[in-house]
Amino acid sequence: MGIIQSFFVKYQGNVEATGGSIFSPPDGYRYHVFTTPGNFVVNTSYPWSTVEYFIVGGGGGANNSNIVPSRSTANGAGGAGGGGVRKGLSSIQTQTYPVVVGAGAAANQGFSGNGGSSSFASITASGGGYGGYGSSGPGGPGGSGGGASGRTPFGVAGSGIPLQGNPGSSANNVTGGGGGGGGGGYSQSGFSPERPSPSVSVGGNGGTGYILSEWDFPFGNGNIYGSGGGGGGSFAYPSRISSTFYGSPGGGYYGLGGRGGKGGDSGSQQPFTLGTPGNPGIVIIRYNISNSVQG
Repeated sequence: MGIIQSFFVKYQGNVEATGGSIFSPPDGYRYHVFTTPGNFVVNTSYPWSTVEYFIVGGGGGANNSNIVPSRSTANGAGGAGGGGVRKGLSSIQTQTYPVVVGAGAAANQGFSGNGGSSSFASITASGGGYGGYGSSGPGGPGGSGGGASGRTPFGVAGSGIPLQGNPGSSANNVTGGGGGGGGGGYSQSGFSPERPSPSVSVGGNGGTGYILSEWDFPFGNGNIYGSGGGGGGSFAYPSRISSTFYGSPGGGYYGLGGRGGKGGDSGSQQPFTLGTPGNPGIVIIRYNISNSVQG
């Protein structure tokens, strides 16, 4: 009768790496968090080694509203799109992997821009699209698209990239000053403005981003990434007050990395509120540190 031998080898993970801010919460994983560009340096790996990645592009920038004194043509700016989101598995080798973290786009008095792209191991999440400006500014395309500014014809909203995000919203195209459309987020498209009265337009909500609930603290627990910014509101002439409180922050506006900026509110006279910049992106890499191999 032959002798059957077996072995059981337990080791602390199949990856040893440095780079970013490193956390090892009690969920059996090690996390490398990059909020600025850097390198993920793999010092030890095996042929079967894999890591999980969560990559978010920078949020798009929102513009200020346009303002035309003594006229009823003030329009809320569109909300900017959230940064694109990528999540999955990647095989790795013992080498250095550059990590790029996209910047959030600045807010602007006129034309703003898209957020920067984030990447790891040739996997890229695109930045969010800019929010529309002026009386007929379209939203920009991006990871998630930006919302159109007030009075922009229906359908002129920024497109999103499939599997990364969603499009923004068109505006309500009305006389007397229109509200801006919401920017798109990972989980939802941007929402259209509302018109509660002939002289008031409430900007559309931004789409909600990716709710990272399956990863441990401080990155999971329902944190939201890649959300769209809300569109700016409008209060038409002859009102003499600012429309500050008519801007709608959107369901995803309070998200973290990659949030698009909120469009500026408008009034028929100054003061009027400014658009907000997009949030920078983020790259999180995690791997199991309590694996075992049995033979």
